[in-house]
Order: sequence, then structure tokens, then C-alpha cells
Amino acid sequence: MSLVVTLTNIYYEIIRYGMTFIFTCGVIGSILNIILFSRRKLRQISCCTYFLAASFNSLISLLFGLIPTFYLLNNVYPGSYSLIFCKVQGYITHTSPQMMRVYLVLACFDRYALSSSNANIRKFSRVIVARRSIPIVIISCYLIAIHLIIYLDIVNNACGLFNSSALIYDIIYTIATISFIMPLLINVFAVFDTNHDGTIDFSEFVLAEAIGNKKDPDSALELSFALLDTSGDALVSYDEIADFMEKGIKLGLTKEEAAAIDPKEIATEIYATFGIDKAQKLNKQQFIDGCKKNSLLAEVFGSS
Repeated sequence: MSLVVTLTNIYYEIIRYGMTFIFTCGVIGSILNIILFSRRKLRQISCCTYFLAASFNSLISLLFGLIPTFYLLNNVYPGSYSLIFCKVQGYITHTSPQMMRVYLVLACFDRYALSSSNANIRKFSRVIVARRSIPIVIISCYLIAIHLIIYLDIVNNACGLFNSSALIYDIIYTIATISFIMPLLINVFAVFDTNHDGTIDFSEFVLAEAIGNKKDPDSALELSFALLDTSGDALVSYDEIADFMEKGIKLGLTKEEAAAIDPKEIATEIYATFGIDKAQKLNKQQFIDGCKKNSLLAEVFGSS
């Protein structure tokens, strides 16, 4: 048996078993991510919205990219005789991973925006911004890669780009985005985030999300309560609420808006709503209702 035949057999075995393992783990992981990030509470967090979109694109990439490869092991590759399959498969396997990378960049920017001391930049860390960004990314990626649909062709039973101009554009565009632009942006946002003059934990940003969400703050407030309930007794104290509000208000509002609100006044009014002494603790429903009925937060939450 010649060396070429031996190496070819090894190549096919690696695809058959190695890629099967990668494919299985990837599909399971993507599906679990979709299930996780589809939960109602996480859908109210902008960063998780980007991760959900990225998970869908990851699953599409695996299905359209590897299933034809497995089929090729024992059959003739459909792209070698079907021009439609050649164009569609090449187009999707290129655009889906590209969208996934863009969503990861946007998720990094989202975390940077949330930790920024600039109120205008913090406005970009909102669920509504994420939901509007996703279709823009989809349309942009499809348009930028439109040359694949136009110029992918079959020559000598091989599917590929044979137009020199389209090939050069594809190489430059791919190298620029994958190797330079996206890694650079991720690192830049990470550096800006770590250089921020304050530290933000998960509980703080959840409250900031709640304060910025006028349509449906309940989910974020429920998660806020769960994070406040460190003792596990399903109750929170006056001091915990006041401290939590102070952190969330600074992140969720502009400096001018935050300066006009006293966190202790909020906690005091929440307790006064139910006629409860400050020495006692509130349960989850009291915490949520108290926040939504609070006069200082009424405009923020859109309640009366």
C-alpha cells in the first residue's frame, strides 16, 4: 500500500471518528446553550441575547458544515454536481460562523458598555439594543458574503471560487475579519472593561437591567431578589435593599438621575408600603411590588 493511500485512509478515519465526536459535542452544547439562554429570565439580559443568537449560528454551522462532510465518506459530494447545493452550502457555512463571531464581539462590547462610567455608553447595554442589533448583523453578513452566491461554481467536479477577483476579495475579507478585526475588538473591549475604575458583579448589573427595563422589570427583579437572598431564607433586609439599590441606580441611570435618588429613601418607602418595621425582612413578592410601587422609581419602572 502506497504512502498516499495510507495517508488518505488515515484522513478519512480522522473525519469518521474524530469529527463525529466534535460534531456530537458541538450539537449537544449548542442545543443546551439555546435551551439555557431561552429562559425567560435570561432573555431579559442583553449579553445573553447575543449568546442565544450565537448558539443558533453555531448549530447551523455544524449541521450545514459537517453533515455533508460525513456524507462524502461513502458517497459522492452533492456539491460536485449540484450547483444549487454548492452555492447554498458554501454560503451558509461561511456566513453562520461569521455571524457567531460578530455576536461574541457584540457581547464583549455589551459588557464594556455596562461597566462604563459614561451614561450614554451604558445605554447600549440594553436588551432592546441587542434585539435590534441581531437582524442588522444577519443582513450585513449575508450582503457582505453575497459574492459566494454569485461566483461559487463547479469546475471539474469541484465546488469553489474560480473567479480571480472574487477569490482575492474573499481571501482578504476572511483574513481581515477573522484574524485581525474581531480578535482585536474583543481584546480592546476586554482591556477597557478591566481598566474601569470600579468593579461590577453580576447582582449589580442585574439590577441595572431591571432599572433600565420599563416594559417588564419583573424577571430582572426576581433575579435581583435571588441574588440578594444570600442566606437562603427567601427574605431580604433593609440594609441589603438600600446597598443593592445604590449600586444598581449608579449603573442604570445617568449621574444626574442617580444624584436625585436616595437609595435609603427607596428602601424606607418600600417598607412603609407594607407597614413593616425596618428590623424585619421582606419576602420576594413584597420586594418586587415595593420596587414597582415606589414613588422614586415609578417613572423608571413605568408604574404608578
